[in-house]
Amino acid sequence: MEHVLLEIDGLQIEAKPGESVLEAALNHSIFIPHLCHEEGHQEPFGGCRLCFVEIQGKATPVTSCTQPVKPGMIVRTNTDTVRRLQRSALRLILSNHRVDCVGCFAHKRCRLQELARALGVGLKVSGLKDLSLQESIDSSLGKVLYDRSKCVLCGKCVSWARTNKTGVFQFVGRGLATRIGLFPFEGDQEILEGSWDVCPVGALFPADAAKVKQAPSSDSPHDP
Repeated sequence: MEHVLLEIDGLQIEAKPGESVLEAALNHSIFIPHLCHEEGHQEPFGGCRLCFVEIQGKATPVTSCTQPVKPGMIVRTNTDTVRRLQRSALRLILSNHRVDCVGCFAHKRCRLQELARALGVGLKVSGLKDLSLQESIDSSLGKVLYDRSKCVLCGKCVSWARTNKTGVFQFVGRGLATRIGLFPFEGDQEILEGSWDVCPVGALFPADAAKVKQAPSSDSPHDP
């Protein structure tokens, strides 16, 4: 199979035909912020709007997960314009996320914490309306609980449900009313145990998870 040659941040790399710019970058350890991408799962979603890059010849930045690699493509991942768009996207996501790191199931492995560090954004945003909800736990699936107030609609659980042919997680509603709907599952309940691992923000967690309150660690990202 012939490889596609392209340039990312001045580095000449090889990519497989059909790969996205995001996949090609990640395969060569080039950092591009992303949240909704899940390797091997779904068609590009582009929902988080974090993976912006500039591509020579395109008038405006584009989401790298939706751009297939092309021979001779020249990509920039860290320009001032790109970083500004990425930070704005992350701040918007955080405005919809109830920040409660201590005791959260995803604490210290939370993708939002990692992105906040990388982009220099405080977890508690200012200058934007706080759209987060109060804690709202859906326990209808039994083994796995869903806290809508932490969900950022990345779609990873929906993709997981499709891959595992369960249909338990689906997008419902439109526009600002979009949310994740939980639907009954009559199959082997053990399969649900893998669902919380795919959630990057702790909105899904096991019903028997111990909520141990911990003192904030020195490496936790807080407002500057």
